[in-house]
Amino acid sequence: SSDVDHEAFMGKDHAHDFDDLSEDESKARLAALLPKVDADGDGDIDEDELKRWIKIQIMDYVQKDAQQALPNEDTDKNGVVTWEEYVINTFGEQYLTKVDDKDGDDDDDDDDDDDADDHN
Repeated sequence: SSDVDHEAFMGKDHAHDFDDLSEDESKARLAALLPKVDADGDGDIDEDELKRWIKIQIMDYVQKDAQQALPNEDTDKNGVVTWEEYVINTFGEQYLTKVDDKDGDDDDDDDDDDDADDHN
């Protein structure tokens, strides 16, 4: 789709800047970007230059997104997002219990024995 193409070429953070522009303004802004894409300055954009540009845009977005997400995901503020923090923040605490108890018997082991923790 054209939205995906715009996001790939412009970067997700900047693609929607073009939504409210006139066609002429949009073309002018795109034309201003072309020298940045044309790495060898020959006036043409080849496949390798286009791939390089899109990769830069994607990596820029991913890095910014990760930097913004870390403070929210790192709930104990120790500089690391643990698997537990990720699961709780993404799916909810109830899902963490389901992940830890794969055999479904409400204990933390995976042996299908309800009283496996009580071997006395």
